[in-house]
Amino acid sequence: MMFSEGREIMIAVILAGRNSKRFGRDKLLAEICGRPMLYHTIQRLMTARNISDIVLATSKEKVTIYREFGGILFQRIMEKGL
Repeated sequence: MMFSEGREIMIAVILAGRNSKRFGRDKLLAEICGRPMLYHTIQRLMTARNISDIVLATSKEKVTIYREFGGILFQRIMEKGL
């Protein structure tokens, strides 16, 4: 963690690498009040005072789907989540 102006700065990581088998579809795209869950998650993190960056850890295939939400960095999850 880095420090800026006496504050602790954190990087938020959203884990989105696997399919939601029990849920039946992609949880992050499930709508809550007309917007995808990922939208709500990003909005909350963007308003958090100590969050400097948001990283979305996902598969290569999902990057194009999630990219439209903007404001986040992408990190591809390695094979088998390693």
